[in-house]
Amino acid sequence: MPTYSIPLLTTPAACDEVLTPARRAQALLQHRAVNLTFDGSQAEGRAALAQAELLGVAAELAAANTVLAALPTGPSTKRTQYEIKKEQLEAKQRLLQGHSGNTALLLDRELDQARNAAELAEVTAFIVAVEAHRATLPG
Repeated sequence: MPTYSIPLLTTPAACDEVLTPARRAQALLQHRAVNLTFDGSQAEGRAALAQAELLGVAAELAAANTVLAALPTGPSTKRTQYEIKKEQLEAKQRLLQGHSGNTALLLDRELDQARNAAELAEVTAFIVAVEAHRATLPG
């Protein structure tokens, strides 16, 4: 786990301010993990699964475009993160449009699961560290 500047949080309220978005991110990552582990064999075939996944990617892509449009122009960390996410989603969309049920799709899904699991572990460790620090603060 990277070293975070958690000791700079000097009040329980400051900790809560950091914990709220972290817990929201954790909940989203947990939900995404459930979606990523969905067993495609229960679907009516690989094509139907690919189509459903394509709809999800299209929705995520639309959301990323909306956020990008709302961000101020010019370089920023948030803009860069969303531009990268948009590129990844566009690549995934192209893959899904042309291939259903092939090895590349399986590998892409496995990579998504691994990335999501790593991010979820990191966010969870961050929350645990902030909560532990919060418990040591007066008031």
